[in-house]
Amino acid sequence: MKNKINEWRNPIIILVETSHSGNIGSVARAMCNMGLSDLRLVNPKCHYNDEQAMRRSSGAEHILSQATIFSDLKAATSDLECAVALSYRKRSLPLKSCSPRSFFNEYDPSIQCGFIFGNEQNGLSNHDLDYCHLQMAIPSSKAFPSLNLAASVQIITYEWAVASKAISDHALTQNEQLATNQAVNDLKAHCISTLSSLGVIRKEQPEHTIQRVNRLLSRQLWTEVEVSFLRGVLTAIDRKQ
Repeated sequence: MKNKINEWRNPIIILVETSHSGNIGSVARAMCNMGLSDLRLVNPKCHYNDEQAMRRSSGAEHILSQATIFSDLKAATSDLECAVALSYRKRSLPLKSCSPRSFFNEYDPSIQCGFIFGNEQNGLSNHDLDYCHLQMAIPSSKAFPSLNLAASVQIITYEWAVASKAISDHALTQNEQLATNQAVNDLKAHCISTLSSLGVIRKEQPEHTIQRVNRLLSRQLWTEVEVSFLRGVLTAIDRKQ
């Protein structure tokens, strides 16, 4: 983050199973206020571009019309290098956590980031977090921590806008290209397969161990070289069995 910026990439906003079209419209408006346009919707539970959504977008209809629809979060995050889950709820197997301010203090615009927001009622599931690197919580009252979806997006996009204006010489070098989320997901699958063949993951109750592997490999941002190296190690282990 101390090198010259090679490529500026605006963050992506991802909404998972949103229930109310008006909320999607309000999110589009919040994004447009701060100069963002890439909206991804995972399995939306409403008509995301109906009259209410368009009305609430207040001039950001183009973001709704260009929104990309995905059937699952894995696909929606596959091209990301840093996937950030917005969730206040504590988890039994937590990801590395951060606040918006601490995240953007270290922000590198050459990294393709995405911010993931859950359903209005239930938020993000533990399974959703398997495809994320970080868990971010917006500081709020402990007595009433839940924020409106559009308000949450507005806070994140505002913090991004402030950080972006302050950046001058941030970025990874070309020799430190980050791996995409798809490459990391493939690494996770390879690791789970190898551990299963070694008997480390028991067939009776594999879920807990698999989730631990997913969390472990999500705790840092991997480079392409690191992922390739680890895949090579796993392949060598596979061949010796």
